[in-house]
Amino acid sequence: MSAFRRPATLSAEVYRVVRNRILSGEIAPGARIFEKDVAAELGVSRTPVREAVHRLVQEGLLGLEANRGAFVRVMSPQEAFDTYELREDLEGRAARLAAQRASRAQVTRLEEKLELMHEVRDREYAEQINADMDFHHYIAEISGNAPLLRVIESLNVQVTNLKVYTRDLNNTPSTAQQHRALYEAIAAGDPELAQAAAREHIRTFRDLLQERLEARNIGGTEK
Repeated sequence: MSAFRRPATLSAEVYRVVRNRILSGEIAPGARIFEKDVAAELGVSRTPVREAVHRLVQEGLLGLEANRGAFVRVMSPQEAFDTYELREDLEGRAARLAAQRASRAQVTRLEEKLELMHEVRDREYAEQINADMDFHHYIAEISGNAPLLRVIESLNVQVTNLKVYTRDLNNTPSTAQQHRALYEAIAAGDPELAQAAAREHIRTFRDLLQERLEARNIGGTEK
């Protein structure tokens, strides 16, 4: 269970705790979040809880229903497929541009982010997700295409929402190998190989994710 630490900003810590519990599966998809219960458990007022919930709604992890409050969003298999299909196209393009445009300093920084994913593999799942998303985000950043970066950042709201279904995949050898192959293609300045590596990696997760959602019989409702 994600422990509560009293920080300078209470809402930030409530956000961290609730987000970690959602991503770890401790709070299941479809479950409702009651502000008064969270506030009582963490020993805070409802104000920081409300602020944390609002932030999680903006990120797409929670939904809101009139007169019934917040709940953990659930994506249908089709929505998940569409999200990852678009991600494959966008991040494939970003990897191609990164291989063409990245400086040596940026490649070194990308390698550091690759190593960080390895370092956090046994930590809280939220830390693993943060490291993974940061690696992919940095590739988009060093693509040098600002509009592309903004679109990828917007899509990442849905991607983060779906990470709850792939908790056991981050640490698999195949995932690490795919990340390494993507980094090496960019470092080598090979745009075609970088694009292919990015697309293969995301396509692999897309297919596994869709299988899991279908196996859970998750439909299109969010309640």
